[in-house]
Amino acid sequence: MRAPTGSEVAVIGFDKLDRPKPDAKDAPTLIARAWIAVLDARTWKQQGKNVYLPAAREVTVGYGAGDQLLASTAPANGRWGVGDATVASIDRSTGKLTQVQSAPPEPRVAITLDEGHLVRGADVVTATWAGDPPTASALATAQGVKLAIPESGTVAKSTVSASDARVAFATFVDPCSKDAAPSLYVADAKTGTLKHVLTAKSRFATRWLEPNLLAYEDGDGAIRIWDAATGREAMKLENKVGIALDALSLEASPLCKQAPPTVEPGVGSGSDDSLPPEEPATGGPVTTPGKE
Repeated sequence: MRAPTGSEVAVIGFDKLDRPKPDAKDAPTLIARAWIAVLDARTWKQQGKNVYLPAAREVTVGYGAGDQLLASTAPANGRWGVGDATVASIDRSTGKLTQVQSAPPEPRVAITLDEGHLVRGADVVTATWAGDPPTASALATAQGVKLAIPESGTVAKSTVSASDARVAFATFVDPCSKDAAPSLYVADAKTGTLKHVLTAKSRFATRWLEPNLLAYEDGDGAIRIWDAATGREAMKLENKVGIALDALSLEASPLCKQAPPTVEPGVGSGSDDSLPPEEPATGGPVTTPGKE
């Protein structure tokens, strides 16, 4: 998560898990210990020591006013749900957490053991969002142009991003559907003309790198760069363990929440299922499983 001033990047991950007991029905595996590391955005060197968060189902990191570094933790609410979050301010020099009475910041990166995602901030389009995940049946650009939503007729908020002249969005499809997949589109903000980019089992996180260059996750663990000027793919970035724009999940495709994902058998709650320690790469932040 990059600070608003661009001076630093906060990285959030975890190194301990707490698996439920075998007889605990519908209980999720929790993050027993999450950490936050702050990197200098120019040198990519870590500033200070890791900040550790208490056990939680979901943990997040983001920035408040004046580059105030904020973290939140939330308990589990059933197998897939997340309870109310507790927000804390982080003292970078000491790593101390101080609880604050405010909502988690937007934008922020949020992770559970199952998946990670970016919670976007102020809308770049006009829409009425509802549900979990937030979706809408209609979009309007900043120029007031209404966009037709093809296929499912519903758009996922997490996929929407805009440049000065274009809006990228993906249709929403139930991740449990075997016969349908979401599609990524780019719309001209002034005319509303749509260009189909890709249909795939992807979360379709998107980001405009330049006015004509769109980066998006393709659902196969890679990031593709699409050139709006030519209407063609310009580049594909790959990493054998997966790569993501904001948060790397265990699976690159959207998660069906009707049944728990397949995981290796654990040894029960309270075990110290530690992951190997990881250090930020000196040449830039590299995302690996268990680390966003």
